[in-house]
Amino acid sequence: MSALGLPLTAFACIFGTTLLGMFVRSAFPEHHLNSDSKDAIRLSMGVIGTMSALVLGLLIASAKSSFDAKSSQVKQITANVILLDQLLAQYGPEARES
Repeated sequence: MSALGLPLTAFACIFGTTLLGMFVRSAFPEHHLNSDSKDAIRLSMGVIGTMSALVLGLLIASAKSSFDAKSSQVKQITANVILLDQLLAQYGPEARES
């Protein structure tokens, strides 16, 4: 999927469910729309938002840890190649490419 396709798909889904919610709201009985029900929904949305933030934070921490590990491996390989080059230079002309 392209770089623009995923955000557009997410926007279409969110916009579509918003329109569906506006349409379905008129079908609910009045006792489902009182302040107690709204408070329960607000509380559950707060829990969902908090859990989403925690999961996103853990995902970012995992990605950073993986990036740091790969970066460290690249630095180690680079240092080993430089060390090998210096050791071969000490051997003199016998170690040069033919």
